[in-house]
Amino acid sequence: MATRKRRPGEKHGDLKAALLQAAGKRLEQDGPEKLSLRAVARLAGVSQTAPYNHFANREGLLAALAAQGFERLATNQAAAAQANDDPRIALECLGYEYTRFARGHPKLYRLMFGAGVGGEGWHDDELVTASKSRSFAPLRDVICRLLPEPVSPEQVDNGAMVCWAFVHGLSAMLIDGTLADRVESDDALAELSRQSIAIILDGVT
Repeated sequence: MATRKRRPGEKHGDLKAALLQAAGKRLEQDGPEKLSLRAVARLAGVSQTAPYNHFANREGLLAALAAQGFERLATNQAAAAQANDDPRIALECLGYEYTRFARGHPKLYRLMFGAGVGGEGWHDDELVTASKSRSFAPLRDVICRLLPEPVSPEQVDNGAMVCWAFVHGLSAMLIDGTLADRVESDDALAELSRQSIAIILDGVT
């Protein structure tokens, strides 16, 4: 059934939220490279010019979606970090939940790391970088608990970066199908994450 467009002067209860919701649906269908403001407006049932009330251009909408994705990941990672008092087990939980998030939302995950965006991606976008930093904080906290004292901020950052690089690469391989024959279930993903984190821990600690 076609989405009804609103008549001129008819107000939308929360236009920005509706646009982001519609954009999220289009993203899952089309991927970040093909997402357009026109398609989002059509799905939200508003005029073609309505998105410009909140987003300067397509990149602005994509940035808001990416930031929203990182906020969801931050919530995901914060819960995983608190799942166990043992930092080694907490780190395993972080790795598993991170890869599970990427596997469950592949197109959003790709957008979060710059797919469909030209130039330098999100490196200069304050909204996205702030959300990305919040999603990284739980990992940093667990690494701080894991490393023997005294530990410097640089050591914590380096340890967290090694872990992040590893699970990010693993997530990319899950998304592009490289590991399709090895990871066919959540149980298989959990075991692969556990083994991967064990390897990382040998190097980090």
